[in-house]
Amino acid sequence: MKAKTFVQLVAGSLFAIAGPPASAAAPDLKALYDNHQWIELRDAVKASNTPVFYRGAADAAFNDFSAADKNLRAALGSAPTSGQSDAAHELLIELYMRSGRYRDTLGVIEAALAHNPAAEDLKNVHALYSAMSKFPEQSMAAHGPSKVSYRMKNGNMYVPFTINGKQADFLVDTGANFSMISESEARRLGLEIRDAKGATMGDSSGTQLSFRMALADRLSLGNAEFRHVLFLVVGDDQQPFVSLAEGERGVIGFPVLFSLEKLRWNKAGEFETGFATRPEKGDKPNLYFDGMRMFVRAQFSQGKLDMFIDTGATHTRLMPRFATDYPVFVQQVGVKGTNRVTGVSGSVEVDAMMLPELKFSVRGSETTLDAVPVLLKDTAEDMDQCHAWIGMDMMKQVDSVTIDFKAMSFTIAP
Repeated sequence: MKAKTFVQLVAGSLFAIAGPPASAAAPDLKALYDNHQWIELRDAVKASNTPVFYRGAADAAFNDFSAADKNLRAALGSAPTSGQSDAAHELLIELYMRSGRYRDTLGVIEAALAHNPAAEDLKNVHALYSAMSKFPEQSMAAHGPSKVSYRMKNGNMYVPFTINGKQADFLVDTGANFSMISESEARRLGLEIRDAKGATMGDSSGTQLSFRMALADRLSLGNAEFRHVLFLVVGDDQQPFVSLAEGERGVIGFPVLFSLEKLRWNKAGEFETGFATRPEKGDKPNLYFDGMRMFVRAQFSQGKLDMFIDTGATHTRLMPRFATDYPVFVQQVGVKGTNRVTGVSGSVEVDAMMLPELKFSVRGSETTLDAVPVLLKDTAEDMDQCHAWIGMDMMKQVDSVTIDFKAMSFTIAP
């Protein structure tokens, strides 16, 4: 399996967010917002006269739920009929989605539809959350430090979980908006499978796929325990499940991983959560959300890189924006070729430029990837602001990777 071996579930931003109208008072803020330059926007909104919409957008990107909710609702109240209203609704929907609050998410979707009833993207996500809102919402019953042993298989990381009292080694996927399971695995674990009428998801090859839903009453990882974990259910003939053994046909997605707050894994095969961290003095968050995707800011010889972090992808690839922003570099060192992008429901061959290597650094820690493709066409929606789609080939070659959702920090130890 190459590149993305698992679905990019309801990937990225769920919407083509329309920016608010230009303001004579803050044209730079609009440009930063429209170009998804969240780190630059965060630094620019510190002025006391910054419009609440832009403050809310920056708060949402850096996971400040309370401030984002307050500022975006204030923006809705101050300009309820403007183009800004659509954008504020969409940012609020994604904020609530990331928090796992299905019913609250549905409420914001319905408010957005009342304002814009013809929006097809809102209708699609309404079908999804209408189905999800019928289930109890996920919660944590215990949240203690945990360290378990993971194993690599076909380039993916499999971590041991206990689900309804039964053992399973499931793929851990930071790029999946929801957890996922095959029909046979759901039956093995004793999960009741229900229909999800009208709901579909998109994978990384750009294909839409229908699914059903099932709820795990209890899911444990070491000392951490969850209640009411929702899984999307697909057939055993879908990737990556078709080639996996019993007990492996599941994916743990973002709602569980985000609730763990801190994740770390290393070359020794250890996967940790709930550990103590001490932020370096003066370090600003380098991790941010763009829609439903998690990005980190990195640097390389030619400039900055905004990189999507996806533990469900086996191989890293550079996106069309990389070729757009650094055309001379790509033409000088790249060789024409193709790259196959694979998702749950299929794969597609894409024209690419092949780079012999790429050196980049995250907070001063440098690593090098060999033979990296630069895609010349997007296959997933809303990836036009992304330079790189980082997979496990990079994350398994460094000594350790740490993700801290509370501090919004991503670090590597090379």
